[in-house]
Amino acid sequence: LLSVFMLVLIFAWGGFLLFSPSYTDSSDVTNFNVDLSSFPRALQSLFVLLTCANFPDVALPAISSSRLSVIFFVAFVVAGCWLAQSLVLATVFAAFKE
Repeated sequence: LLSVFMLVLIFAWGGFLLFSPSYTDSSDVTNFNVDLSSFPRALQSLFVLLTCANFPDVALPAISSSRLSVIFFVAFVVAGCWLAQSLVLATVFAAFKE
C-alpha cells in the first residue's frame, strides 16, 4: 500500500512540474476539479486516474499541449493500475489465504 502511495506521490510531483502550465493556461474548466495545476490537485487527480476513472478529464489538457505527454500518462496507468494494484491485491490475497 505504501508503494502505491509513493507511486502516486512521485507521479503527482512530476506531473505538477511538467504540466501545470498547460492546465492553468487553458480556459476549459473540468467538472470535478481534476487537473495537475497544483500539487494537492495533482495528488487527487492521479488518485482518480489510478482507479481508471475520468482519464480524459485528467489527460486531455496536457495531451493537447504536447503529444509527448501521452508517455507520462501511459507510464502511470501501466505502473499504477497494472503493476502496483496487482501487487496490493496479491498481498491481500496471500494474507487472506493464511
